[in-house]
Amino acid sequence: MDENPAIDNRRFLLGDWLVQPDLNRLILQIDAVDPDNGSAVMHQVEPRVMETLVFLARHSGQVVSRRMIMDALWGETVVVEAALTRAISELRNLLGDDSRSPQYIETIRKGGYRLIAEIEWRDNNGGDPPPTEGAPLNGSAAAAGRSDGIAPAGPDLSPQPSGAVKSVRPQAVGHLLLALVILIPILIYLGVKFIDPNESPDSTILEGIPFTTFPGTEHYPAMSPDGGQVAFCWRDPALTPSNLDIYIKQRNTETPLRLTSHRGIEAFPTWSPDGTRIAFSRSTRTGPAIMIIPSIGGEARKITRIPSWPIGLDWSPDGRHIAFAAMRSDTCPDTIYLLDVMTGEYNELTTPETCGNGDIAPHFSPDGTQIAFVHSNRLGMQDLFVIPTEGGESSRITRGHRLIYGLDWSRDGRSITFSSRPLAKNLLWRVDVQTSDLERLHCTSEGIAGLSLAANADCMVFEDMQAELNIWAVYTETPDSVPTSTPLISSTRWDSSPAYSTDGKRVAFISTRSGGREIWVCNSDGTNPIQYTFETEGDIRNLIWSPSDRYIGFTLSSEDNAIIHIMDSGGGLSRPLSKGEFRDVASSWSRDGDWIYFDSYRDKAWNIWKLKIEGGEVRQVTTNGGLSAKESHDGQYVYFSKNFQSGIFRLPVTGGEEECITTYYTLGDCSNWGVMRDGLYFASYVRGGPVIGRCDFDGKNEAIIMKVANITMGSLTATADGKTYLYGQMNPLKVDLMLIENLP
Repeated sequence: MDENPAIDNRRFLLGDWLVQPDLNRLILQIDAVDPDNGSAVMHQVEPRVMETLVFLARHSGQVVSRRMIMDALWGETVVVEAALTRAISELRNLLGDDSRSPQYIETIRKGGYRLIAEIEWRDNNGGDPPPTEGAPLNGSAAAAGRSDGIAPAGPDLSPQPSGAVKSVRPQAVGHLLLALVILIPILIYLGVKFIDPNESPDSTILEGIPFTTFPGTEHYPAMSPDGGQVAFCWRDPALTPSNLDIYIKQRNTETPLRLTSHRGIEAFPTWSPDGTRIAFSRSTRTGPAIMIIPSIGGEARKITRIPSWPIGLDWSPDGRHIAFAAMRSDTCPDTIYLLDVMTGEYNELTTPETCGNGDIAPHFSPDGTQIAFVHSNRLGMQDLFVIPTEGGESSRITRGHRLIYGLDWSRDGRSITFSSRPLAKNLLWRVDVQTSDLERLHCTSEGIAGLSLAANADCMVFEDMQAELNIWAVYTETPDSVPTSTPLISSTRWDSSPAYSTDGKRVAFISTRSGGREIWVCNSDGTNPIQYTFETEGDIRNLIWSPSDRYIGFTLSSEDNAIIHIMDSGGGLSRPLSKGEFRDVASSWSRDGDWIYFDSYRDKAWNIWKLKIEGGEVRQVTTNGGLSAKESHDGQYVYFSKNFQSGIFRLPVTGGEEECITTYYTLGDCSNWGVMRDGLYFASYVRGGPVIGRCDFDGKNEAIIMKVANITMGSLTATADGKTYLYGQMNPLKVDLMLIENLP
């Protein structure tokens, strides 16, 4: 492999652009004779994006694979491939390039990328000088000389600049002002608009128009084929009982038509191709069912019962089938099914692995030959896949998008629009189905969830979700006292995944208050929050403190890998412990502080292993499945949960037979529990909502500590004495439907 391309700061001409790697700058030339002068458009480029361009330039005309680029730029750092995809997309936006008819960067299907524009290398003389020694680098991670974003949190915790700060010579300023005075009238006359350096030359802001502003929340919008109406679910707080029913609302009207008034919950409306009927799911006494009702109102009729509550429905363009996602049984992941509308019979289309989280949200392509869906891997990372409607092998379309909230096909079937949360916001994206090229769609809303595109019109409807995710505390001084609950850690962003230090004096948590998901640490009362990681590429999760509180361990996961890291609890650089050959998810520290228990997917099964901090020795702990291990305080037993199986189990630390301690713990959240000095605590779901509970080590004396409004997965932690519990609680502020017209 060549030397690191980041150190090659030679300038070069790329078509009509002057590329200045030493300044992280692109300049569009208007003077072909003297290209260092007379610039009309200038873009400041993120360092990683510039390094990507330099690497392509050094291999001009050659096909370079994604892996080659990532190995050269990121090295052994764990990153999602979406980081490279975003870098390529950003370059195309800055250069004004089109992936379908490229002039600069060509995507080679299953091959990689190729720079096709003419390159002319130049010496770095003239123009702006290179950065002076000691000039600030791009963010704290760069200042630490790292590219993985795990940066020191040392004594200087003042806000760091988000981009390079460079000085400009006075004469250069004068020349620039003179050029602008001359050029602005010309550009205005020619109809050229000025470009924000932070936006792409072609970027268009998609402005959402309020479609519903009802009290309560509106969900699962479905645009009619002609784009004139929207079917959706609404929980009207004025009705008794207040549950989700199906409504239809026409554009440019306020009063919706209520289609259903059933006592059961209803969801996922989908239009027939001719717009005359609507299919939806309904909970009934005999189990979940798929129903069909006329779109003008009338009696709903049941098509078939289905094995579990579905996550997504879609009607095929020929009207013969309905695709839905459901679990075959409680121990199986979600699977895509094809339902024959005439006979009510259905068959499996996908076969996800038992240990995965399954396939959901199916959507037919406009010609009906393919179905797009969301696949969740063993680490909970979600991506878009496409499978032929007649069955066969599925194809992966996106990489590393973490959480996907909605998707639909474009009218021409060439791309899929979807919303996802790669970092801290629900953003809108468009991906080319053939090339996997990703395009960010800039929208005035940043809480985009479920969405639907009209089959025969250029418009889209989506859920505009505004919600808070804060960390709450439950205080219980004695077993007989009445627990109280109050917010402890909150901000205008999302705060989650708390972890008490062993002495109970500090709390580590994950927050998006700086932009991406980063590690923060505060006092046990929520005061003095300090950021510990910066600009992390990857998904941080599973924070664990060492028994001495000297270290904080965590999992840094990417598209298909998860690696265990540890860092000093006072801040500083982290170091990886696991090697990356497997998917290793941190669970807890052994009581002697010598080992880290972790979940690992090896030999097609999740089991518990442990890794020695010094020396790297690895030992397998369970052989019959296991997740989220915690040692008892006396170091005698290892307690753990299992995938797709209710209960908490244990076995001796020295080995032996496992036993089930309690089945009160609910299936579906394998990490929302823990170990205190005198017993176990856990989150569970009972009739009436979620609760925090406790029991003895042998599973006896189960008791509810407190009912809570809601609790996010993997967020429950407690002090060793069991007097204080922390958990993540999401509070939706509102969910309205928004309309985008003239969708590009």
